[in-house]
Amino acid sequence: LQTAFDNPSFDAIAIDQNRRVLVALSSYDSETQIRSSILIRTLANGTWDKTFPNQVFNHSIRSIRVQADGALLVGGKFSELNGNPVDPIVRLAANGTFDSIFSSNLSLPTMEQNSEFLVHHENASGELYLSGKWQDASFQTHGLLDHVSADGTLIKRWELNHIVTRLQPRADGSIVIAGHFSLLGATPLRGIGKIDTSGNISEMTLPFDDYLIEDFDATSDGSKAWISVYNNTSNQRRHRYIMNLADGTATEWNPA
Repeated sequence: LQTAFDNPSFDAIAIDQNRRVLVALSSYDSETQIRSSILIRTLANGTWDKTFPNQVFNHSIRSIRVQADGALLVGGKFSELNGNPVDPIVRLAANGTFDSIFSSNLSLPTMEQNSEFLVHHENASGELYLSGKWQDASFQTHGLLDHVSADGTLIKRWELNHIVTRLQPRADGSIVIAGHFSLLGATPLRGIGKIDTSGNISEMTLPFDDYLIEDFDATSDGSKAWISVYNNTSNQRRHRYIMNLADGTATEWNPA
């Protein structure tokens, strides 16, 4: 491992039901200008699990989610797994083998370049929320948020102009999303919104117009969130807010 990945970076991590740790490592070759990643598993005692097949991707892994049955959902910037073409999100069985059925059920659009996908929430029925972004041949950025069944079949898609980076379920069944988007279709949706139980998205606004959400961290019950935003019109100043996710009110937070 050390020979194959000199000075690796740790890009994503997850822990399964047996306290085994899934680790995504990546390395950049300055000569070939190629970044590659490997997904490995360690046992609960910290030793490398050699029964888990090393999965090699041709770009970085951005998210790993362990499902209730022990299977793994892996999202990132890659387009190949072990030299074979794949979408930038794949499912691996608990033993590490590639799930071709899940991939064949995904109905992702054609992505010309610079694609990136993240795996978010799995609900009690095993349904998933996936988000992604990519650029077309004219370098126009597109984004989506997909609600899919456990086998990857599309239930609902929301088309955005950039990626959803955070997703937080709430106790009332609604879901708050945050990210780098500013449009839902042609409707303004400036970085944060709420999906109701019928699948409709409403905007949640912050006290100024021109901003990009950098970070979003919600409480486990989805009642409030700490939000860091980057304001483009006030000398690129960063603002931090505490938002009540029930009514959308926000208070600026400036810790000493």
